[in-house]
Amino acid sequence: MQFKQYLEEYVYEKIWSELSSTDKQVAYAIATTDSTKISDIRETLDMSTNQFNPYRQRLIRKGVINGSEFGHVMFSLPLFGQLPRT
Repeated sequence: MQFKQYLEEYVYEKIWSELSSTDKQVAYAIATTDSTKISDIRETLDMSTNQFNPYRQRLIRKGVINGSEFGHVMFSLPLFGQLPRT
């Protein structure tokens, strides 16, 4: 519990506050879609590949998600997709 609270207060809140609203929508879709497939996440967001890719790349550059497995994305930060965000 203490680990999770520390991450939330000192790390993840800072990261979350620096994301754009669309970055947040994409991260939320990654967290709530039952699949890690990019096509399924794009479908959840109703985004084309061209619309989705800039946000995917930004989240990868920020270290929030990992896109190393072709066609899939997942959070690279432990518990990031499980913590409530506002």
